Amino acid sequence: MNKCLVLFVEGDTEVEFQKSIEDWFLYDIEGVLGFLRLSKETKLFGKNGYEKLQRLINQRNEEKGKR
Repeated sequence: MNKCLVLFVEGDTEVEFQKSIEDWFLYDIEGVLGFLRLSKETKLFGKNGYEKLQRLINQRNEEKGKR
């Protein structure tokens, strides 16, 4: 497995990073699902990375509330 380190910093270009940052997180969907303790078969829905992550977080909160 290839590994990559991404370093985010604040500065003049932070607006450009904020527009696509959620999409970057989705490149490691297995890691996101593992962190949220969701099944690897969880489907992504949404028109952009932000919406997809929001739905995953909401799904986790709903599952956590059922316990």
